[in-house]
Amino acid sequence: MGRGGASIAGGDTLQAIWYNPANLVEMQGFSTLIDVGLIQHTTRFQRAQRIAEDGQETNYEPAQTNPHYLPDPSLLFAYGWKKHRVTLAFGVYAPYSNTPSYSDTGAQRYAVIDTQGSLFLVSHIAAAWAPHPRFRFGAGIQNHTAIVRLQTAASAYLGVFGGPEDPDLDLYTEASLQAPINISGNVGVWGRLLDTAAVKWDLAASVQMPVVLNTSGQIKVRLPTNPLFDPTRIEGSRVKAVLNLPLIVRAATRVTLFDRADIEAAFVYEGWSSLKELRITVDEPDGIWVRDVPTIGDYRVPDIVVPRNSRDAFSVRVGGSVKVLPKWLRIRVGYAFETSATPNETNTVFFYDSNKHLFGIGASITFKNMAIDISYAHILMPTNTITQSNYKQLNPLNPSGAIVIGNGTYDASYNIIGLAWRGSF
Repeated sequence: MGRGGASIAGGDTLQAIWYNPANLVEMQGFSTLIDVGLIQHTTRFQRAQRIAEDGQETNYEPAQTNPHYLPDPSLLFAYGWKKHRVTLAFGVYAPYSNTPSYSDTGAQRYAVIDTQGSLFLVSHIAAAWAPHPRFRFGAGIQNHTAIVRLQTAASAYLGVFGGPEDPDLDLYTEASLQAPINISGNVGVWGRLLDTAAVKWDLAASVQMPVVLNTSGQIKVRLPTNPLFDPTRIEGSRVKAVLNLPLIVRAATRVTLFDRADIEAAFVYEGWSSLKELRITVDEPDGIWVRDVPTIGDYRVPDIVVPRNSRDAFSVRVGGSVKVLPKWLRIRVGYAFETSATPNETNTVFFYDSNKHLFGIGASITFKNMAIDISYAHILMPTNTITQSNYKQLNPLNPSGAIVIGNGTYDASYNIIGLAWRGSF
């Protein structure tokens, strides 16, 4: 993080298992890494004024994430055989992410209320081999475990009475989905084109294979408080969903000067265009039924489809480090720019995305055979005003009565503090 994500052509730490497993060769003997990142995410959404068909205007109060810091841990181990130039590594880690939480009555409630309790964990084993001092490659096998908890509101507006955003017609839902076993992997290569006492020049690349998360679980629903829904009941709760995580391709070049300072430039491609929609499918033999719905009677709930129409994302990263005090202090700095994977038409506060600037700084303090890493990053997402959204609220009972909820002005940023301990024995 302190290098702005430019850590593909060098194996400074065991986090190479994710960025480029070929660089694990640099770990000799027994190595371990304990890391935790504290993530503070802020999004503020000023929803645009809505004008109903009868000309009535609705203005909204701003919606903002509830403040909290999310700890994101990593625990990694490796053993390297110097004679054979082979290293085996394994561990578990949670990629830095956020779990946004908002007011359950805010203007954003039809997109998301709360995702706290969600978990994404990678279990990873990898091996690296250097058949020549100037060439190495590595590969790993991963299991991606996902636990998704999503609270949101839907509308039960039937088009007969009330309005599409009447609070007493809101359905409150909580989906709890699990995907314990989802296998994927990564590969990487590294080569040194120039190796002198003054200058070393490296090239590297790695590929993270796509991940298909097959989740299943249940959905709980709190029916509207409108008295007309008093006799209404729901039968069935089991659902399933498939979520595609992208192919990631990384390439980088790094120059090291006098074994004291280095700088790396990297390019990363993420194939998010594979994520066209989020589809929640009913997983009950007889379906999920809403009984005794006002003016309708019994209603079978269809599959829920949330359009995403994601596009591929790209990032450019530049980072480096310098040994200020060669025996015990190294400073890192970095910058990255990444394009948005989500078009404005389908963007909402539910995992809001836009172009991003990351500014990172960090330091390593070494004591004999161990080190402490401290880092800080700020991710800036420029203000984005969306006027052409086609993202609608969910209305399972009357889909044609759903209204657009994505238009408005979005401001978002992240602050991340990282702390790690490394040891070599």
